[in-house]
Amino acid sequence: MSVAFIFDTTYLKSISICCAQIRPTDEIARNYLLQGMQFALKHCNEIGAKTEFVIEPCEGYVDMTIEKGNVEYSFAFFYYNPTICDPTPEDVEMPMVVTSVDEPME
Repeated sequence: MSVAFIFDTTYLKSISICCAQIRPTDEIARNYLLQGMQFALKHCNEIGAKTEFVIEPCEGYVDMTIEKGNVEYSFAFFYYNPTICDPTPEDVEMPMVVTSVDEPME
């Protein structure tokens, strides 16, 4: 997809890719994809677009966003993490407060 095509529209485009598991053989393809994302962001920045690049290596999450005018384009890839919603150790230590919907809050 060319950068010119991205901006030749008037709506939001969003693409996300989720991989089921992390494999050591993914490293070359993942690095190639990251390099392409960086190149696209640099080019878009040069033509006046606002760009954002988020990399969270511990979570295996990468997201790029490009905005120009009323167009926003987002591309992300990440690895499936079945424990992402599990409570943190801090959450486990905090006591849970339970209130009834019928009782007035103080």
